[in-house]
Amino acid sequence: MLGVAHDDRYFGFYEKTGGERGGFILDARNGGFGLVFTDLWAQAAYSDPLTDRLLLVMGNQVWQWEGGSTRRPYRWRSRLFQLPRPTAFGCAQVRAADYEDLQLTLYADSAPWLTRAVTSAMEFVLPDRLAQASLEIELAGTSRVQSVEVAEEMEELE
Repeated sequence: MLGVAHDDRYFGFYEKTGGERGGFILDARNGGFGLVFTDLWAQAAYSDPLTDRLLLVMGNQVWQWEGGSTRRPYRWRSRLFQLPRPTAFGCAQVRAADYEDLQLTLYADSAPWLTRAVTSAMEFVLPDRLAQASLEIELAGTSRVQSVEVAEEMEELE
């Protein structure tokens, strides 16, 4: 395992016994994005404090983190929210910088409940209102998300 700290985040890269390679980024700041896994794998990494650049060695090339304009696809899943009482969520809203490539999946009691493309900041109704004891939220795509809200009634969404 290889790791480096850069911009108040920890970048880790690993290779498993079976040959699977990947990486992760941990943002433990208050309000940070938490833990995100990536398919990127680096043989070496260097965080330059003078230029504030993160350099990664991948194959025979050196790459600069955030050096390009193309966004890479991600898949992020929230922690498991244990609800204080069984709750039947009826609506949701996702706020993002853009909606070019964004998919939301909701898990009710650890089972997939809803998967849909999100195309705007408009609130939307959730199908099959079922009382659930826990909730997980998963986002996938390349769009930058600012917030996700899930509520029982539309009036609760801000």
